[in-house]
Amino acid sequence: MARARGRRRLAGLAAVLSALLVVTLALVAVHSPLFAARHVEITGAVHTPPAEVLAVTGLGRRPPLVDVNGGADAARLERLPWVASARVEQRWPDSVRVSIVERHAVAALPLPTGNFALADASGRILAEDVAPPPGAFVITGLRSLLPAGATLPTALRRLASLAGELPASLAPAVRAIEETGAGVELRLSAGPTALLGSDPRPRRQAVALETLLAKVPMTGIAAIDLRVPAAPVLTP
Repeated sequence: MARARGRRRLAGLAAVLSALLVVTLALVAVHSPLFAARHVEITGAVHTPPAEVLAVTGLGRRPPLVDVNGGADAARLERLPWVASARVEQRWPDSVRVSIVERHAVAALPLPTGNFALADASGRILAEDVAPPPGAFVITGLRSLLPAGATLPTALRRLASLAGELPASLAPAVRAIEETGAGVELRLSAGPTALLGSDPRPRRQAVALETLLAKVPMTGIAAIDLRVPAAPVLTP
C-alpha cells in the first residue's frame, strides 16, 4: 500500500512538472520572434508620420505581441497634436493594426513670423504652416506662438469652435473672424463686415450670409447685421 501511495505521488509530481514545462514552453514561444509585432498596419494617419507612430508606441522595436498594450499605446498616440482618437489591436500571430482618426484644421491664426498656427474646433494647436489649408477660417488675436498640442486661450477657443460650425464653403468669402466690442464679426473678402453678435448662431447666420452673397451685389455695402438671421440688415 505504501508503494502504491508513492507511485501516486510520483505520478502527481510528474503531472505538475509536465504542466509547468508546457507553461514555460508557451511563455518562451509567445515571447519569441515568431510571435513578435513584425508587421504594423497604420490607417488614418495623414499628418502624423508613421515613424512617429512607431516611436510613440514602441512598435518600431518589434516587441512580442503578448507585450503590446493597446490601451496604453492608444493613450500615448492621442497625446500627439493631430490625433483625435486611436486604436491599437493585436493581430496574431505577428501583426498589429493602428487605426487613427485625426483632427481637422478649421482655424488658421496669423503669427508674427508670417506663418499660421492651425487649430481644430476644440482650440487645440495642430501645427504651424505657411498658409491656411482649404476650408479653414483665419482668426485674428493670437499674440505669440503656442507649441503644437497646446490649447488656445479661452476667447480664441470660442472663435475656433464657431469656425468649426461654419461651412467650409464659406471660407473663401471670409478674410478673417475677430472678436470686437459688438461681438463676433466676419471680415468679408467682398468688403463688408458681417456682424454675428455676442451670441452667434453660426449655422443659421452662415445660410443667411451665403444667400446674400449669392443674390445681392456687395458694392457700396459697408456692413451686414446678421444678429437676426431671418432679417439681415445691410448698411451702406
